[in-house]
Order: sequence, then C-alpha cells, then structure tokens
Amino acid sequence: SPTLLRLMRGVTFGAAPHQSRRDIAHHYDLGNDFFKLWRDESMTYSCAYFHAPTDSLAAAQQQKIDLTLRKLQLRKGMRLLDIGSGWGNLLIHAAKQYGVTGHGVTHSQEQLERTRERIKSEKLSKQVTVELADYRDLEGDDTYDRIVSERIRKRLSKKRRNRLEEN
Repeated sequence: SPTLLRLMRGVTFGAAPHQSRRDIAHHYDLGNDFFKLWRDESMTYSCAYFHAPTDSLAAAQQQKIDLTLRKLQLRKGMRLLDIGSGWGNLLIHAAKQYGVTGHGVTHSQEQLERTRERIKSEKLSKQVTVELADYRDLEGDDTYDRIVSERIRKRLSKKRRNRLEEN
C-alpha cells in the first residue's frame, strides 16, 4: 500500500541510502561468474526450504520461492514490489506463475544486468521491470498490492515491524 511504502522510506537499518549502495555494490558486484561458482542456476541468495534430505539446492531454492509466493496470496493483475530483488528469481516466478506485474529494486549493477537478461529471455519485459535504486528513493505515485523483501523484515526493530504489520 502507499502507506507502507512511505513508512518503508524511513527505514535506514543504520545506513543511509548512499552507504547501502556502496556496501551492496562492494559485495555483489564481484561479478556474476564469481557467484555462479557455488549457487544454483537461479542465483537465488536466501535460505532454502528442503522438503527432503535428498532435495537439491535448486529444488530447495524453488520450494522457498514457491512458499513465499503462496504466502503473498498473489492474483493475476496484482502489482508486486520486490525490495532487494537480487538476480530476479522471485519476480520472474511471480510473473510467470501468478500473472502479476512486478518491479524490483537492487543496489547491484551485476544483479541488475543479469536480471534484465533473464527478463528479456523469458519474454517478460512488459510484465517485469527492475532498476538500480534504493527503495527509500522510489518516487512517483506507484502503488503496489504486495511488497516483499526476503531479508528486510529481520533487520527492523520490533516497533517498526509492528507499525509495518498494522499497515
């Protein structure tokens, strides 16, 4: 909701947007080839959900994304904002599986380029966009039906989490 996005703009996690950009670029802009050395093909960078000990990392990553998307209760035509969209896997799957229009923001040029390549190869350019930006700097009157970030909630204080959940 617009209220939620306005509230999120004030969340700093101890770093100003320009410092966050530098920190993330320092880590993630080491090159996609570097990260491919130990990631599955999707380049997903979060925890995984293993249904069974025999699940591959790729399967467990997909299961985590599927679980996250189900919890969002997405429906065709909804607008989804992914804060810290990484290599775009969640956004791409949300568009393909649920028919949502997605927008992602990342601080990493490497992630941005790889995500845009994947969006183009999946022919989702009219449905999914991504930009190099801090969510606190998003401008305009865009509204979103759902906002997701796999890593932002745990960095919030209890007071801030409560305020977000009320909205």
